[in-house]
Amino acid sequence: MTTTQTFSMEKKRTAQSVLIKIRGAVNMTTSPDLHRVLLECGRNRQNSLLDLSGVTYMDSAGVATLVEGLALSRKNGTVFLVTGLSLNVRRAFRLNRLQSVLCLCPDPGRPESDREPAHHGAQFLGRR
Repeated sequence: MTTTQTFSMEKKRTAQSVLIKIRGAVNMTTSPDLHRVLLECGRNRQNSLLDLSGVTYMDSAGVATLVEGLALSRKNGTVFLVTGLSLNVRRAFRLNRLQSVLCLCPDPGRPESDREPAHHGAQFLGRR
């Protein structure tokens, strides 16, 4: 398995929220970049929505970074959502039992029968 695909993040900000679209491998080499962005969101008390649909691989360092982001959001009273889980990332989440800890919101690009359950996603996106 190749995990050297170019890592990139695209951020779209609103007044209280940041959408972070991540591409490539999230591993011990690239997770510090994601960690810095999540710390910035925490310092600014911004809700975070991570779109992982472009993530090709995630190792334990990537998983740990997401857990740290979740802990920071809970400490600050902000929302931390994850969407767009590829099969490989879903496996990493299941192995680490993250699907029951992280707030997952449905990926509109996946069939309804294949979607993860939504938690707090509608509220974050302004829907009730």
